[in-house]
Amino acid sequence: MAVDVLTTADPMEKTGKSREHAARWVAARAAGAPLPVGQAAPPL
Repeated sequence: MAVDVLTTADPMEKTGKSREHAARWVAARAAGAPLPVGQAAPPL
C-alpha cells in the first residue's frame, strides 16, 4: 500500500489512494483481520 501511494506523482490521486488504503486498514482491524505487512524496496 505504501509503495502505491509513494510512487503516485499526482497530489489529488496520492491523497485519494492514501485515504482508500487507510479506510481498508481501519476496516480490516475492526473486523479482527489485520492486513498482512509485506516487504518492499523504497522507490528511487
